[in-house]
Amino acid sequence: MLPSVVIFITFFICLSVSNDLPSYLPRCYLDDPQRDECVLRAFNKVRPSVGNGIEEIGLPPLNPFVIPQVTILQDTPNANFTVKALNYTIAGLDNYDMKEFQYNPETRAFRFRMEYETIPMSAAIEISGHIAGVPLNGKGFGRAVF
Repeated sequence: MLPSVVIFITFFICLSVSNDLPSYLPRCYLDDPQRDECVLRAFNKVRPSVGNGIEEIGLPPLNPFVIPQVTILQDTPNANFTVKALNYTIAGLDNYDMKEFQYNPETRAFRFRMEYETIPMSAAIEISGHIAGVPLNGKGFGRAVF
């Protein structure tokens, strides 16, 4: 879910500073007293467009969102291993409902609540190393639904 959060926040920062956006993209401004409500409405208004991406602002397609490789390294005496997830695929990131949004321009902090029905994930997995002296070595395919 983190990729969608970063992408969406980047998306709305672009909306607040650019005048050269397509007319179908909502505009919210930092000095608007109803800014948080505007952003909340905007997130939900653009939902049909985010699945295929929005090229004008550099938003990649979110359904599916594919990360070519994710690598997790653990290097301690009792656990030394590497896990690679290849073609890590996340579906359903465009099936959200933004419930709350708050932004504090003084601290540049934002808080939001976004709900999803399901988020299926899959990847080819490779692992090598050891845990507590037990060797690990293998390949497979992993799936999860959150």
